Amino acid sequence: MDIDEIFEHIGELGRAQKNLLVLLSLPVAWMSFHVLIPNFIAADPGWNCFVFTTNCTVGIGAVPDCTRAVSLITDPEEKCRHYGSEDCMPQFDTSEYTSIVSEWDLVCSRSSYPSVAQSAYFLGLTIGAWLFGSLADMYGRKRILFINVLGCTAVGLGYGLATRFSVFVVFRFLFGVMSQAIAVVGYSLLLEVVGAGKRSLVGVLTQSFFSVGIGVLALVAYLFRNWRVLSVFISVIGLSFLPLWRWIPESPRWLLVKGREEEAKAVLTKIARGNGRNMTIPRLKRPSSQPSKTTVSVTELFRTPVIRHRTLILLVAWFTDCMVYYGLSMSAGSLGGGRYISVALSGLVELPGLYISYHLMERIGRKWTHGGLLMLAGICCALAAIGLGESVRLVVALLGKCSVAASFSVVYLYSAELFPTEIRNLGLGVVSISARIGGILTPLILLMGEINLGGVSLGLPMVVMGCLGLLAGLLSLHLPETLHQPLPETLAELT
Repeated sequence: MDIDEIFEHIGELGRAQKNLLVLLSLPVAWMSFHVLIPNFIAADPGWNCFVFTTNCTVGIGAVPDCTRAVSLITDPEEKCRHYGSEDCMPQFDTSEYTSIVSEWDLVCSRSSYPSVAQSAYFLGLTIGAWLFGSLADMYGRKRILFINVLGCTAVGLGYGLATRFSVFVVFRFLFGVMSQAIAVVGYSLLLEVVGAGKRSLVGVLTQSFFSVGIGVLALVAYLFRNWRVLSVFISVIGLSFLPLWRWIPESPRWLLVKGREEEAKAVLTKIARGNGRNMTIPRLKRPSSQPSKTTVSVTELFRTPVIRHRTLILLVAWFTDCMVYYGLSMSAGSLGGGRYISVALSGLVELPGLYISYHLMERIGRKWTHGGLLMLAGICCALAAIGLGESVRLVVALLGKCSVAASFSVVYLYSAELFPTEIRNLGLGVVSISARIGGILTPLILLMGEINLGGVSLGLPMVVMGCLGLLAGLLSLHLPETLHQPLPETLAELT
């Protein structure tokens, strides 16, 4: 019997799978803490420059009579002109919070350093997407997932306790490398233990944990204003996930592809019992080709015209989704209401979009939902580039954030359904690399917003993101529909 038919009998999303949904989504919410923590630990608390001047006059007996005066400079340009000289003593306002900016004087000529740290993080994600996506296809989802939970905990403590900025950057890079497995591998494992009819719901619910996690991060950051305490606190949370090993199974689909049918049947039997279905799992239908090789090469994603067509379009879609998502997220400060409220809203505003995308996926399918939402996000970016009033611009920005967040949640599910099981994690890892490249380039694109012509901003970042959103959305319409279709197991099944 085909494995999708098995799920129809034992339950596509029963009690057992709902428990797994929560257990596997909790680390996803944890990842949102680390992704957006720079909004707090890399924030500039504000500083002033105390300039010491010495005035000397010739006194009695030609002995100089010198006095020292202290003046406070608050003008940004004037502060940076004196910064770095011996006569300037910077003083940060740490009454509300501390950050790496106040810790290591990352202002003026060093003000771009926090962006370097975030780019290092995205570079780590790029490497981790390729590395652990392939390893999970070779050695299993569960093992790689928990190795990286432990690794992220250790590395997170490393950047929270770093004594130099260079060490901080190295640990942020390493965290990016290891954290990618938690998102991609955990998500893939979850999709492989539910039925085909429930994959879209599971995808949206998992993404909602990430969105809610952003709001929780804002609350935690409000409670812990010291950047080191905040970093260490959210890192040690990872230790609470290690005991979940005993309740999270290996993917039955992966076991079947690897020729380990008895182990796959044991996992399915356990799920059936958890759903209150006591049944004997019959002999499972093997994939149409022999079990996959131990080594999975990235060239498999381009071996046939069908898989090559899918891979190329998904590379563009993931690149655009990530750039537009983080481009709008990094503009969250324009929402007003303070840093903590702005970050919370930037996450919670995604929930309506996720809810809408789920119903659209179930009614019009993945292809039109993803393509339409991405084009809508592109239109919102383009509108935000023109001279709109502040209130209208805010509404447009929120609509764009809802749209791109929903689009991002769809592309995760859509990609997992387009890649066959034997290369699914590799495929998700490679397209994630494209997304991370978009993340690395986002700060550079946003720098284009500083270009002015006659004192008027050209709005180039929004124009670029708007054009990319429209292009990627149109290309996505050339992918096949996967609604209610069985997951492909091997490349040989794709025609």
